[in-house]
Amino acid sequence: MNRDNTFISGGILIHTQGEAGLATTRRDFPVLLASLELDRQVEVHRESLALRFHLKPDVAQEWAPDFDTTRLSQRLDLDSGADVADLEREILVAMLVAGGFRVSKLRRGHFGDPHPAQHRPGCAPDGTRFPHHRGRAP
Repeated sequence: MNRDNTFISGGILIHTQGEAGLATTRRDFPVLLASLELDRQVEVHRESLALRFHLKPDVAQEWAPDFDTTRLSQRLDLDSGADVADLEREILVAMLVAGGFRVSKLRRGHFGDPHPAQHRPGCAPDGTRFPHHRGRAP
């Protein structure tokens, strides 16, 4: 529930282990959002020991009318095919618009890490190869 006692759904719901986890998430996730220039477009609501982050309704409607995220890169002028930061921004915006992503732990090295490991095509940020690249050099 938000301040108006209306139920909020969708976006990213981050579960924590206690008050310290809530404080850490409330401090760290906005840093991630700011690194992708999304901090001013996102609202946060507490739900017990979890925090729900979602796009402000007017922003969500403008960027993804009727939850259609297929044109996000065009609407946000992103080059998702060539720029990793643009791709991360597009993915995070889609998650903030869509319904019900649950996260139990935030780890650095994912989405917007200000100092990511050198990215290799076909590999996750930690260097792990995606399944379709097994047996082939990156």
